[in-house]
Amino acid sequence: MNFWQKSKILAGKTRRQVNLENFRRLLKNPYLFFSFLRSLRASLKSQKLDRDTEIEEMPERLSDILESDEEELKGYWQEINDSEEFYKIFDSRWKDLKDEDVLRGTAGRLDAKFMYTLCRAVKPKTVIETGVRYGAFDAHLLAAMEKNGEGTLYSIDLPEAVKKYELGYLIPENLSNRWELRTGDSKEVLPELVGELETVDIFLHDSLHRPHHMRAEYNSVFPALSGKGVLASHDVFMTDTFQSFANEKCLDWRRINNLGLGAKIGDKTMEGDE
Repeated sequence: MNFWQKSKILAGKTRRQVNLENFRRLLKNPYLFFSFLRSLRASLKSQKLDRDTEIEEMPERLSDILESDEEELKGYWQEINDSEEFYKIFDSRWKDLKDEDVLRGTAGRLDAKFMYTLCRAVKPKTVIETGVRYGAFDAHLLAAMEKNGEGTLYSIDLPEAVKKYELGYLIPENLSNRWELRTGDSKEVLPELVGELETVDIFLHDSLHRPHHMRAEYNSVFPALSGKGVLASHDVFMTDTFQSFANEKCLDWRRINNLGLGAKIGDKTMEGDE
């Protein structure tokens, strides 16, 4: 047996040992185990989605819950696709993160473009997002606000959420004047921020995808959602929390790719939980 054959066998044994150790860790830690199952479920469901179909049906799904026609939404979609100056910076920084192998957990460009389209249509004055990481969503929301000519994005994340670069690294400097970052646990920071703002036009959850944490965030923001307010949640395949909350509160909601988007329906919309 030559050196390369021995190395191949050793590498195989090492991978099996690492996988076994990871499996043992999952069994010992219920949170890690259920988190793994949720991630597996989300991955399997996401793989069944057809990207072209999600893009094609986006205008209809969004127009169902917003006061925007489909042609207007298609125009916003094309607008971000044609944003060469924006993507020159964004793609360069994305490559930095990819080269460092730290992109795991960062929102993909497709969902970020959907949020851009939503933001252009709603024309919000105040947007809150939880779970910044490198700022893929933030960059697109800020680009939409710049086109709208108004709005401030308030983002919340733990200071240790990233190990390399910094929170919001993907945000171009020329857009950061509309961005305010708050660091800390969203369960503490979010209620304080909502109290300061009084009304919120768009809320995007993209932090810890555990049911009790998601509901805590939704309930903190929901009573402050404006008449045109939209409750958005990323990674909706991880749990059914967004879907059940939206139904409980009589929101008119749709799923677009891996985003859940719900809008208030006049007097039918129920107040947040006490």
